Amino acid sequence: MRRTGVMVGILVGFVAGLAVLPALAADWPTRPVQVFVWASAGGDTDLMNRTIWGIVEEQLKATVTISNTTGAGGGLAASKVWGARRDGHSVLGASEMFHPLPVVGAHPTTTKDWDIFVIGGGPGIISVRSDSPYRSFNDLVQAIKQNPGKVTMGHGPPTCIWHVKGLVLQKYGDLPVKLVPYKGSSPAITGLLTGEIDSIMTSLGEQFEFIRGGRLRPLITTERDPLEYDGVKLLPARTVLPGLDKAPEVFQWLGTAIPADTPDDVRAKWNDALKKAFASPKMQDVLKRRVMQPMGWEPKVSREKLAQADSVIMWLLHDLKLTVHSPETFGVPKP
Repeated sequence: MRRTGVMVGILVGFVAGLAVLPALAADWPTRPVQVFVWASAGGDTDLMNRTIWGIVEEQLKATVTISNTTGAGGGLAASKVWGARRDGHSVLGASEMFHPLPVVGAHPTTTKDWDIFVIGGGPGIISVRSDSPYRSFNDLVQAIKQNPGKVTMGHGPPTCIWHVKGLVLQKYGDLPVKLVPYKGSSPAITGLLTGEIDSIMTSLGEQFEFIRGGRLRPLITTERDPLEYDGVKLLPARTVLPGLDKAPEVFQWLGTAIPADTPDDVRAKWNDALKKAFASPKMQDVLKRRVMQPMGWEPKVSREKLAQADSVIMWLLHDLKLTVHSPETFGVPKP
């Protein structure tokens, strides 16, 4: 009888312990949250993550640190977070650079393996210095065609959205421009201003203050529709390069992510914190000032949309022979 009583006591304690576990797991964060941003400081990926996590820090009275972890086209940061404990305290500051990672051998997961909260995205533009001889995009195109492989266009790291859009210009626009990668959009803009390159492609938001200050001259938008902002109207590049009408559509997105196999209660609390921060006036003001489209896609929405982008970008790079693995290896179908 005594032994039976002891066993019953152990079982009761065990069951009670199980009942407490979910509550403990849901108590997030319990220590500092570290966000590994795979882009350099000063660009849109960095700014969006610093802004939204700064708001989360204030709202939850938590501690959040941001680490710009560049390398391997985002693969270094992704691998660091993927290899960490599944407790929501190691977070990835991400962007559309996610899509090429597995096929270029930088990191083996795809967007379906992650919970991704998409904050927003901006339209792409091509600009030159204000003292450039190229007064229009047509001027730039003519110079590129007359000097194949010599006129340069800077962009962020290899396989970032602006690099992919540059490849689209080359393939579908039949434009022999020399693409020059930088560690991020901010150093690429510096390269343009110091005369290292002839032109640049980044988001409008990343160039906005330089355009307003008269240091850069915007020529064209890389999006399908005309772009109007601050009294300026930019036509799509396809009005000059009609072959772009046949090109697949690719878009910028900026967000933050944790592995999808993180415990459900932590995922829910993580998502709720980001949703609340996204809706804050401070976050919306930053998006507006950076001329970005607010998205606020929770993982249940982003998973489907980004799977489609996986297909488009991976297969585009594969068709251009810029991959080391086929998208089929990762179960990604052709678009």
